[in-house]
Amino acid sequence: MEFEHRPLNGGQIAFFLAYVPTVLLWLYSEYLKQTRCEKKSDSQASEMEKLDRKLSAPDMTGDKGEKMKADGKVDVEQQSSSAEQPQQQQGQNGAPTTEHLPLLSLDNPPFRIAVLHTETIKGASGTLRAMTEFGAHLIFFYLCDRTTLFFDPTVKNYSRDTFWFIYLVLIAYNFATSLHYKQNGAYLNRDQTEEWKGWMQILFLMYHYFEAVEQYNAIRLYIAAYVWMTGFGNFSFYYVRKDFSPPRFFQMLWRLNFLVFWVCVVLGNSYMLYYICPMHTIWTFGVYFLLLAGNKYNTNQLVIIFKFALAIGLVAVLWSSKDLFYTMWQPFGSVVEYVNPAKDPTSPTNHPLHEWWFRSSLDRYVWVFGMVCANMHPFTSSAFDFVDKSPPTTRWVLRSLIVSVLLFVGYWWYTEIFVLPKIEYNQWHPYTSCIPIFIFIILRNLTPTLRNYHLSFFAFLGKITLETYIGQFHIWLITKTEDAQPKWLMSFIPQDPENPEYPLLNFFIATPVYLFVSYRLFQLTTVLKVDILPSGDERRLYRNLILLPIVWVPFYAAGKAIAAM
Repeated sequence: MEFEHRPLNGGQIAFFLAYVPTVLLWLYSEYLKQTRCEKKSDSQASEMEKLDRKLSAPDMTGDKGEKMKADGKVDVEQQSSSAEQPQQQQGQNGAPTTEHLPLLSLDNPPFRIAVLHTETIKGASGTLRAMTEFGAHLIFFYLCDRTTLFFDPTVKNYSRDTFWFIYLVLIAYNFATSLHYKQNGAYLNRDQTEEWKGWMQILFLMYHYFEAVEQYNAIRLYIAAYVWMTGFGNFSFYYVRKDFSPPRFFQMLWRLNFLVFWVCVVLGNSYMLYYICPMHTIWTFGVYFLLLAGNKYNTNQLVIIFKFALAIGLVAVLWSSKDLFYTMWQPFGSVVEYVNPAKDPTSPTNHPLHEWWFRSSLDRYVWVFGMVCANMHPFTSSAFDFVDKSPPTTRWVLRSLIVSVLLFVGYWWYTEIFVLPKIEYNQWHPYTSCIPIFIFIILRNLTPTLRNYHLSFFAFLGKITLETYIGQFHIWLITKTEDAQPKWLMSFIPQDPENPEYPLLNFFIATPVYLFVSYRLFQLTTVLKVDILPSGDERRLYRNLILLPIVWVPFYAAGKAIAAM
């Protein structure tokens, strides 16, 4: 099979231009560490030989000998201590402390690495290693999606029986192997919300893999639940901790956008192809600035209620008209525009801003509902405690009443809203998605037993939802070209692309590879976030935020120039 690939654009060339020296710097740092270890080992051996010669001299006997041994031991310890002293005087990554240096001083670590300062490079080995592996995974994305290195991708094939069989087997297996008990599990505790994200993500991914179009309304609901968690989680953090510092805010933006930025560069795609990222980003901005304004009054419930009303009002106005929406977002078109190459370019649904309008409008209110639930968390927790501590008869009556009311409301929502055709359902979704979310939350937390147990495997998957969402496009599914939707399946075994002979066997092989890469990208994103955007050093954080574009622009310019040749 002949190896072929699509022509590289300027951004892709720039990535490779930056990646090669990063790999070389990492290899050099490992070499420096190895030679240092060897020198240190040789030095220690030499010191021990000298000590052995002293101890073996004829006059080394009795008390005098013991004294010399002790002196010799102290001498070696003193030499070892003095050898380590210079390292303690250096700052992080082997560079001098940068606390009082100007932000762009040539003595800062990035510049010292550029001039091959050995101690700085050696100290930055961990960061360079993370960058190297991160880049290797992105190259794997490119090789899978844009080259013929692997076998031809196959078409999707949906079977309702296969879809639900796989999911139910997975649930049964996890109940048998990963059901964990955590005493005093709080209402909506972290393990529970991660589990929630995990089982929804599996259905979301299987919906894409098997082209399960009949699951569309359920998938819309899962996405609404993710957006609800954006409002709930961010409000909980900022309201309780009152930490509006730049490190926390930039770290959150890094978590949401670092991976997708580089995937867009390496694959040549638009940001909006991965619409979950801009959608969570915009609502994260909404929660942050809503609580930041007049934050000293956030303890006043009237102020909080006013802020909720203000958020709903602003959303209602800004999303009230497609023309108004397009006008408002036109200045940011380079970020949120998207044109599906498979659609008719003259179609109104292929307007560059239509995708952003469609995706953001569906869940424009549910993030506010997430904040409301977070604000009501103490009251709801107290209500659950009251029910739990009630006499047995009262407790069961209250729980039965709660379940009956919720099931009645849920039945109405299901029969009147959920079963509607796709287009009609979308019209009702922004105003009704909070109903099933609220019902699930209450039922999932109704008793202490339900709150204390969670499925750890689903919770694990819940931690890497962002990486599995982005990675599915290119190493589990295939798009083949820039900005295309993933209409094919990645194939690791030879089979007929139009009528695959081993669809489940390929699913069995491709899925572990996909999950492993997603998990590693999650870990590497976290490592680089800690290294580049440290929590306790705002000066270093600002320096790195300034340096990141300064370092990238020359590579990008060179890549554009080469692509234009």
